[in-house]
Amino acid sequence: MIKPWLLVSLAAVTVLTAPGAVSTARVAIATELAQSPAAEPLFGDYANGHFAEVAVELANVRDFSAFETDVERVLRNARPEAEELAAAFALEAAHAAYSTRPRRVGDITRLTTAARRLLEVGCTIVRRKPASSEFAHRWMLASLSLMEGDSYPVDLLGVSAFDKHLDHLKGRADPGVLALARGVNREQKVGRLVAEWAVQDIDRPLSPHELERAQATLRSATDALTAARTYSNVTAEAVVRLGFLSTVQQQLMMTQGHADRPGRAVQELRTVDSMTADPVLRYLGHLFLGRADELSGDPRSARDEYRRAVSATPGRSGYLALAALDFLAGSESESDPSPELASLQTRAADPWLEYFAGSYRNWPQLLEDMRKALR
Repeated sequence: MIKPWLLVSLAAVTVLTAPGAVSTARVAIATELAQSPAAEPLFGDYANGHFAEVAVELANVRDFSAFETDVERVLRNARPEAEELAAAFALEAAHAAYSTRPRRVGDITRLTTAARRLLEVGCTIVRRKPASSEFAHRWMLASLSLMEGDSYPVDLLGVSAFDKHLDHLKGRADPGVLALARGVNREQKVGRLVAEWAVQDIDRPLSPHELERAQATLRSATDALTAARTYSNVTAEAVVRLGFLSTVQQQLMMTQGHADRPGRAVQELRTVDSMTADPVLRYLGHLFLGRADELSGDPRSARDEYRRAVSATPGRSGYLALAALDFLAGSESESDPSPELASLQTRAADPWLEYFAGSYRNWPQLLEDMRKALR
């Protein structure tokens, strides 16, 4: 049985990991009444350094299908010395399109299509820049972050589209970063699969077709993240993600009536604190270790791991996992996590809720880094 903290948090993950939910808080009524701005004056303001103000205006665009065409026309005629500004403007417009809340059925397809085209406009410009360009480097990291954030939970960004963008960045971005991004993209398919299980009867064995699909999805993600693990600069995150996949495999085997011990990836994950000082990765690592221990029937060890998780970062899911253990045991521990859980409602988002969006959690900083490279 999937424990309550995972059920609750998976439902939240499905809602919160899209770009519009993670990074923006739109005033919907004002946006509805706003007139869509034209690309040319907006680009002029952007070229004058009014980045934040232009971002607000981009959020007011009502028809991105038409706006994308307008942007492409304006940027095609941009002066050579304004190429970097043009690429940055295209990326910010793509982010606005991804982040816009759809108003009608079918809007999300049009918005995503427009966003991809805007991103490709910027990518075409950036690929003309020298590989050593600081701006090009910053733009590529930001664009990759944006595409990772868009990939989950909406299954519109197919593997081929994602890989096409990775191919554009090959030789221009760090190979470890690209390898990890590919792994995240494959892992997002696992996330959607597990989210399906969360709203279905997970205790029933899967049909042969369902089992084959699940195993193929897990293998694809595992292979991609195993390849990423060989790059020292992303080893820790790859190990954390492989640990998560191991818990999914463990759960899958249990639904089929097979007792399955944690895989080798989980054993390696037990050294997560020595691999990284990143509190987010430590939190996720211990959260997944607790899950693996729960599935193995060791609630004492699971509780220790969940405690280590919330010591690294006070995430709601970690406290929820502790509360769930106590509920299932029919008693309260000496350190009841419920008051701590209640106090978290006004704190920063739980890293688990942004897990499937990959590097999109770093989007605000990556965007700021790109803007600084323009000055």
